[in-house]
Amino acid sequence: MNIIQAYINGLKSAGQSKRIATLIYIITLFLGLIVAIPFFQAFKAGTGDSLLINSLLKDFDFTAFTEAMRHGGSVFKTIAPHGIWIGLFFIILSIFLIGGILKTLNQKPTGFSMNYFFDGCGSYFFRFLRLTFYMIIIHIIIALIVFLFLGLILEGAYKTVESEKGLFYIGLTGGIIYLLLFIFLIIITDYAKIILVKDRSRKVLVCMWRSIKFVIRHFLRTYGLYLLLLIAPVLLFFIYFILNRAIGMSSGITILIMFIIQQIFIWSRAWIRIWILGSQLEFYSVYHEN
Repeated sequence: MNIIQAYINGLKSAGQSKRIATLIYIITLFLGLIVAIPFFQAFKAGTGDSLLINSLLKDFDFTAFTEAMRHGGSVFKTIAPHGIWIGLFFIILSIFLIGGILKTLNQKPTGFSMNYFFDGCGSYFFRFLRLTFYMIIIHIIIALIVFLFLGLILEGAYKTVESEKGLFYIGLTGGIIYLLLFIFLIIITDYAKIILVKDRSRKVLVCMWRSIKFVIRHFLRTYGLYLLLLIAPVLLFFIYFILNRAIGMSSGITILIMFIIQQIFIWSRAWIRIWILGSQLEFYSVYHEN
């Protein structure tokens, strides 16, 4: 199996998993509304002027933003720290749901079963949480190493380069190197999750090491497959950005249209995530013994 076959087979798996994407969308929407509505009402009450919010809905207006912050800055400062915990909650929710996705894709039960899906979520949650914790530490270490060396190189080059353009290209090169390493670590994380599910293992560190060896052994194919899979989400984001700029949110009807587009965008992100995991699972199932 080459990466194109894995890509297509993952797409087929995602096509058969639309109910999972819909379930994830409903959970995300429900919890998002529980969070968003009180935040919006608190900020609106703090500004004391709905016209300021309407100005921001049409397009980003720095004057309107400044006024909103002047009137409701104290409210924003109060609720902003809670945003960190809410963001952390949604990250944990994502980790929880991936267990159900992978268990369903791996064993392919007849028909869709919520009990089966949530059993996978619960069974692998703490293993995936530990894996995420370990990988975050590795991300931090690599980021420190890359940007420390980049800083030293920029400091040395500052005295010798003829223009700021040279410094820019050095910084850009360092940024690209870090981005490539960042993607590499994401790939390792995905295959570690797949190994945990395929082997029903509880040994997170062992599966991490096996994932590293697998990804390095099949580096061009695992990396190439992931880059190929990135085309869909990048294209989706680009389309959303274009539609958002073209339609705007200047009236009741445009707000409604953008709301519908946003919901399609959220559902599509969940579906594409299933596609990515499905393709990687197909690839690993063929090559893990090679």
